[in-house]
Parts: sequence; structure tokens; C-alpha cells
Amino acid sequence: MYPESQLIEWRRELHTWPELSGQEFATTARLRGWLQAAGIRLRDYPLETGVVAEIGQGETVIALRADIDALPINEASGVRFHSRHPGVMHACGHDLHSAVMLGAALQLQAQADTLPGRVRILFQPAEEIARGLRADIDALPINEASGVRFHSRHPGVMHACGHDLHSAVMLGAALQLQAQADTLPGRVRILFQPAEEIARGARQFIGAGVLDEVQAIFGMHNEPSLPLGTFATRSGAFYANADKFIIRVTGKGAHAAYPEQGVDSIVTASQIIQALQGLTSRSFNAFDSLVLSITRIDGGKSWNVLPGGVEFGGTARTHDLQVRADLEQRVRTLVEQFAAANGAQATLTWQPGPPVLINDPHWAGFCSDVARQAGYRVQTAELHLLGEDFAFYLQQVPGAFVSIGSASEFGLHHASFTPDEALIAPAAGYFAQLARQALQHLSARCQASLPL
Repeated sequence: MYPESQLIEWRRELHTWPELSGQEFATTARLRGWLQAAGIRLRDYPLETGVVAEIGQGETVIALRADIDALPINEASGVRFHSRHPGVMHACGHDLHSAVMLGAALQLQAQADTLPGRVRILFQPAEEIARGLRADIDALPINEASGVRFHSRHPGVMHACGHDLHSAVMLGAALQLQAQADTLPGRVRILFQPAEEIARGARQFIGAGVLDEVQAIFGMHNEPSLPLGTFATRSGAFYANADKFIIRVTGKGAHAAYPEQGVDSIVTASQIIQALQGLTSRSFNAFDSLVLSITRIDGGKSWNVLPGGVEFGGTARTHDLQVRADLEQRVRTLVEQFAAANGAQATLTWQPGPPVLINDPHWAGFCSDVARQAGYRVQTAELHLLGEDFAFYLQQVPGAFVSIGSASEFGLHHASFTPDEALIAPAAGYFAQLARQALQHLSARCQASLPL
């Protein structure tokens, strides 16, 4: 079994060299090299980035997923392993996620001969029973300010969401499973997924057939607000529908001294913005979880000219598909009516993001039970208004997404985000244990359904 120090070293290398969504080429090469050196079998799909590993033999297959992309953030964490890519940082813990899944992979590899099936591990950029583990691998466009020695070496790119951490966890799980491969009652497929931050990686993996044969899938995200040793998940809705919208108001330009000669697009836009906030608080049930935020406005270049148009946009977050559909229609009607009342024109472009993430009740409970066995303090997670493209997998295959405490002073996507690496080894062991027990559970359920 690989020592904890090896998983931490891998996570720090991922953190030092973060890559943005869809650009995780070196990250993919590193993951492939580490997995192959451990004797773990890789599966090839028509994908530019991302890694899919599989451990074990037989017809029962499960999947684990890690995200691998970083964010466009300048790192300010102060760690020695800070990002070496200026403006790019692992500020969401995807480096951490990858480390967790690497650890799980190593443990599973060590048990490969005893696994009752196969474990498929997905390092995502974006009739057989199958089980999967997923880690994300992309970074963010952020200038790192963490201060760690292993800071990003890519200016403007940082692992500010912990995808380096996630990858290390899944690497650890893969190595553990590989050591047990001959005893696994099936296969574990581990997905190192690219492009999670732009909600494209999961759909790319699904389109490539990565979920073929998989009958259960599991993934994780580190949670800075939770202390180390804490595990949280919930049944049903967990993460939100995360949609983007753009509203364009077209008026008629005029000199600011003679507004009556034009149609004021700024006034029209401001009325729409105010009305949208009233819409969410007065047109929907108070118990509907619903947030609509305007995040940018662009209109006008001069102090004495009324612009001919204004563009603004933002995001809408909901946990119910009907509320999501009703909100889009109500926003569209409101925009058109306010524009018409002012003699202007307006258009709404609604861009659906990841859907609501819905955990299977059975598998959410199963994950919590295994976490208790592993020594975690287990609690029910609160509803998130963040988006997570793991939701696309759960539309295809039952499974669950979980949170593991990373005890960071700074939150996700912050330039000083510094999760505690002490979570990596226990999380890797947890996912290796989860994979084995899920295979055994699926195999037993399958045998129980066979005719006498």
C-alpha cells in the first residue's frame, strides 16, 4: 500500500501545475503515469482529456469519479507548493479530490484479487453490474495567493476548488483496490474527469460510453466549512439546478440632455432588475429554494449619451425542475412586458447548467453507513445552491455524492484556499471500502434475484 506521504506529494504536484477546464493535458498524463506504474488497467475512450481506470474482474462493476480542472484565480494561499501557472489555481479542491481517488485506487488495486467485481474510476475533465468512483481534475482561472511551497506554476491558473485533492484521494483508492483486485466481486471504474468547472466534462464522459455497464456511481467534494473527520450527504435533492441567463434591452440612443428623443435602455434595465427580485419573493412559495442573482451589467460608454442598449445577466438556482421551468417562463414574460411598457425591446437567453443533483436514497444511506464504519462523524448535509455536473451521471445511473470536511479557513474559489491534506488518506481508504462493499452488496442482490 502506498504511504500517505505519496498521496500528499501527488496532490501537491497537481496543485503546482493546475490546468483549466478542457485543457487538462499534462494533468491527464500525470494521472495515467501514476496509475500505470501501480499496475492499474486503463480504459481508452474517445476523449481528449481525463482518465478512466478499472480494477478487478467479473460482471459486477461500480464507478468512482474525481474532477481534475482548476480555476482562473491568482493563488494567495502562501503554501510552498503554490500554483506555478499565474492566474490559474486549484481553488475548489479538485487536486484534493484526485488525491483521494488515487488513494482509493491504490487500496483497491492491493485488494484486486479479492474484489467481488470491477471498480471503474473516472478522472473527469467534464447486463453487467457496474460501480464507479469519480474525481474532477480541472483548475480555475485564479491567481494563487495561498503562499504554499507547491503553489501553482501556471500564472492565472489555480486549483482553488480542491480538484487536486480529489484526484489524490481517488488515486489512493485505486491503489488500494488494485492490491485487492483478485478478490473483488466485480470491477471498479475510476473516472478522473476534466471540465467540471464548465459543466462539460460529465456529458463528454457519458457521450463516450464511460458509464456503459455501470450500475452505481459515487463522487465527492471537499467541504471547507466542515471539520476534518466529518462526512455529510443527504437523500434526494442535494446540489441545485445552476442556470445562466442573459437579458439584452434595446432602446434608442439619444443625447442625455434630450432623453425624450430616445428610449432609455438603462431605465428599462433597472426596472427589470428590481422587478426580478420581487418576482422571486412574491411569485413563488416561500418554501421553494430559489435564488436569482444579477452579477453583471454592461451599457453605455459616455457620460452624456443615453446608450442604445444594455446587457445584463446572472444566475438562477433552484432544487425543483418545475420551479425551474416556471421561473424561466415568468422571467421571460416580465422582461418582455417591462420593455414594451417603455417602448423598448428585450430578449432573454436562458442557458441551462447542471440539473439538480438527486442522490438515490438507498445509496446515500449506504454511503453514510460505510462512513460510520470508517470512523467518520456522519451528519445530514444541508441543501447546496451550488451546481455540480455529477448530477448528469445520476440521471443515468443510481448513486450518491458526498461531502468530506477539509477545514479550510478560506472557501472554495478563494485565492488563499488551503484545504487540510490530512483528509486524503482516510478518504482514500473510505472510497476503497465503499467500492468493495458496494460490489458485495450488488453481487448479493443480483444472486438473490436469480431463479431457483
